[in-house]
Parts: sequence; structure tokens; C-alpha cells
Amino acid sequence: MDGRTVVSTFAGGQGIAWKRDILVPLKAAGYDLFLVPFFYPRPRVTELPDEPTVREHYRKWADVVDGMFYFGAAGTAQQLAASNTAYAKVLREAGKVSMCSYSPMYWGAAQPNRRYYETCGGEGTELQWRTIIQQQPDWVEIVTWNDFNESYVCPVAAPGSPDNGRSPKAAPSYLKSRSSHAGYLELSRYYIEWYKSGKPPPLKDALFYFYRRHPKDAVAKEDRPVKALAGLVQDVLYVTTMMTAPAELQVTSGGTKTVHPVKAGIQHVRIPFSCGAQHFTVCRDGKSILTTEGEPIADRIERYDFFPASGFACGN
Repeated sequence: MDGRTVVSTFAGGQGIAWKRDILVPLKAAGYDLFLVPFFYPRPRVTELPDEPTVREHYRKWADVVDGMFYFGAAGTAQQLAASNTAYAKVLREAGKVSMCSYSPMYWGAAQPNRRYYETCGGEGTELQWRTIIQQQPDWVEIVTWNDFNESYVCPVAAPGSPDNGRSPKAAPSYLKSRSSHAGYLELSRYYIEWYKSGKPPPLKDALFYFYRRHPKDAVAKEDRPVKALAGLVQDVLYVTTMMTAPAELQVTSGGTKTVHPVKAGIQHVRIPFSCGAQHFTVCRDGKSILTTEGEPIADRIERYDFFPASGFACGN
């Protein structure tokens, strides 16, 4: 930024004299940093700060930072959007760089408290991105881009295989059952282009699906319990359609078929799921124009898996 090296952080604000011990010595050594960190607000540590909290938080760091970042993941889509709005507003008024975040979902599979936040598939993605587009922060970061333990969204060559060189026996259970989260990233492309260009891109026929791979009340007797479910957690398929003209969405969930008229534009449909195979088709004028298979939903589980399955089908 202006020839300076951009540096950001996750946490790291408490107990560190950033100006005296880091910024000034580095500048003297020829490294001029442009600091846009995420620090937890103090003294009231919160993952979901409101505007007064952000305002006080910024005042504390105003003479140190060039901007601030909101690292938001542990919240519902509505809560994350509200905190993004607060950061963008306060930093814009201060004339500083604001970096907001988009988080597709959060499931703390490896964390002691094992929290899950319902973001409602494409509904939460649209809500967060529309808020970002409305606020027009300087930058946006997708949180987290490659954290397989929590809310990863990047494509994975083999979602179900362990990583980091571990053997299958050594890999933790949460690494053995990952699903692709490609639906979140593909749907985000539309809103990213809108954010960058300032206008909605032309639509192409597409459908996107999101769902958990087991019922919320399924019991895994040998696994650690899930401590908290935040938001309205339902046994539903979240389907988002982008249509150039009206069409018909056909969904077969565990052998149960339902049909849903969908209008031109972007529309969200919630469909109660049944265990078994999942199939999605869009028809127009009696012809199939999009079709895709999702992962099956299990009725019995050995471990809790709140990582959503997601995918998409796009036309030309």
C-alpha cells in the first residue's frame, strides 16, 4: 500500500507495544509497515462487536494502525453482517482502511467447546456479501481461507483425505470426513464481482446446494459432544437458484421428490431433508437444464460432522 508492506493479524493486540517494539524498529531497518490488524476489543473481549465497542476499540489503536480488520467467523450471518457494518462505518468516518470479512460457516470441530453456527447456506452468503457491497469497505478477506478445522472454503483435491502428511490412522476424525465447500466459493464469485465493479453482474442459470450430512439430533456415542448450536439449526436442504428466466426446481431427498417453482433472479428455497441420496435438477419448458448429485445424508453416525456438504451446477 503506497509502497509499504501490508501486515495484518489475528488477535495479537494484548501485551504488545506495537509502535515502540515492532513498527519503529522495523521502519528504522527499512521496513515500513502498513498495519491493518484484527485485535480483540478490550477490556470486554467479544467476537461480535457492536458499533460503540468498535468505536472505543479504534480510539485505543488510532495512533498505531493504518486500518483495522474484522475477523468474523463465530456468529450467525446476521451477527457477522452487523459487526462488519460497525467496522466499516467507524473506519470510514476515521479516514482509515477498513477490511471486512466473509465467513461461509463455522464449526469448531477441533475446539474444546465444539461450537457450530448456522449460516443457512446461500442465504447467509448473500446476506453477508450484500452488506459488504452496501458498506463498500476498502478490502474484504474470506475467513478462513484454508483452515480445515473450522470454516475452510478453498477447493480441495480430495476432500475426504487427511492432510499434512498424516496417515489415515493418525489423522483426527474431523479430517477424515471433510466435504467440498465449493458451493460457497462459486456463489461468492457473483458477489465478489459485484463488490469490485459496483454493479450486479449478468446472471447465468445456476443452482447451489448446502446441507449437513446427518440430522441435528443424530447421536454419536463415541464422539465428544457438541457444546453449542447457534442460530436456527434445521434438518433442511438450503438451495439457491440463479435463473435467467422462471424454471422448476426438482429435489429428491432420500427418495422423496419435491417440486418448487423458481423465479428469474436469485431465490432461496429450504426443503426438509430425508436420509439417503440427494439429487437436484432444474427444468425449463419440460427440459432439464441443470442437474447434480449431492453427498448422501446418514441416519447413523460415528462422529459429529457439522461441516456442510455444498456444490453447484452452472449453465453456459
